[in-house]
Amino acid sequence: MSSESQATVQTGRALDHALVGGQTTTTSHFNPTTRNRSRRKRDQTYLLTMGGCILTLCCVLAVLYWMLNRAQQPSALSNQPTSLVAQESISAGSTTTSPPARRSRLPTVKGLEEDGSPPVTADPDAVRYAGADQSSMEQMPNPQASIERISAEQGGTKSSAMTLSVEDRNRWFDLLTEIREQLRSGELNQAEVLILSAEPAAVSQQQQAQLARIKSILMLLKSYHQAVQDAASGLSAGQTLQIGSRLVAVVQADSQLIAVRVDGKNQTYPIGKLPLRLSIALAELSLSLDDPNALAIKAAHVSVSADTSPELLEKARKWMQAAIDARVVPSDMMAFFEDDYRLG
Repeated sequence: MSSESQATVQTGRALDHALVGGQTTTTSHFNPTTRNRSRRKRDQTYLLTMGGCILTLCCVLAVLYWMLNRAQQPSALSNQPTSLVAQESISAGSTTTSPPARRSRLPTVKGLEEDGSPPVTADPDAVRYAGADQSSMEQMPNPQASIERISAEQGGTKSSAMTLSVEDRNRWFDLLTEIREQLRSGELNQAEVLILSAEPAAVSQQQQAQLARIKSILMLLKSYHQAVQDAASGLSAGQTLQIGSRLVAVVQADSQLIAVRVDGKNQTYPIGKLPLRLSIALAELSLSLDDPNALAIKAAHVSVSADTSPELLEKARKWMQAAIDARVVPSDMMAFFEDDYRLG
């Protein structure tokens, strides 16, 4: 073979080899790329399929939930008439006679049934309004009738004062005079009992005012006696008391009695039977002299005391007026000094 032919053959083989090698190289570069693309498409398809399944499942669950709720609503509504029918059947089958059931929501009022059992109702407010409509409304007075009744009572009070018999007047005088005597002697419990017995007899305005003043004096005297007892309990032998211009030495003192030395002699007194000035001196040890209540308390004791004097009565009037001005006692308490309980 010639050299040219050999060169041509070698050149052809080289070209064939180059083509085969390039094809192999190209194939080796092409196959992995195609494989990756296929894998990505397969993954995307899988994800889309799973997402679609999940979305479909959610829609199915939502539809089922809606259908269940709609199916339960008619059953709840259908139960109410059934329970009402059952209640009516029970009421109809009861052996106790009861008034016919009402068509409104207002139940039968408790207390109007013969057995006294409370009515059956699902509305608590209905019971209250029903009671107001029947029992309470029946007991509610007519305003016009109330005005007429009050006018009649006031007129009756005035007329009864005008028509008191001589016997009633004398009985009133004796009773209140006895009350005042019990106050004077310190028998406050007995005086309180007599005051209670006098209340039904106080039919006129004058009688009611007199009795009210005696009640106020009784309360003040209780405070006075308590103040004296407290002061006596706090004294000890050797102490002195200023009574007017004289000094009195305490020998012994407690809540029941007190012994003092006057003009070189010992004098012993029960707490409830003290001389007026000694009693006032003891009370002032417990009372606040600047308190208007203390003035009223001292004035009450002086006004009923058996051994009072015109001088002390004048002081008592000033004390009581100061208490009235301070509004700690009723405004008519000054009349107590002049009350003689003779009805005019």
